[in-house]
Amino acid sequence: MNKLIEQNGHIVKELSAEVEQVKGNIMLRAAVQPLVNVVNFMRNVVKLAVEHEKRIKALEEKAGVSHE
Repeated sequence: MNKLIEQNGHIVKELSAEVEQVKGNIMLRAAVQPLVNVVNFMRNVVKLAVEHEKRIKALEEKAGVSHE
């Protein structure tokens, strides 16, 4: 019986450690998420700028005008 209690105590300690690690991961993710959002936003801005630049160049070529 004591052996069983000892094993259960060990399992509880391991699970507690895992729970603390998960809590830490959740807190880290919550802290980093705003930065991820900013990076994704900037990536979208760059994509739109590149598309806009391509459209301008195509229109300039079509019109026979160049600003380079």
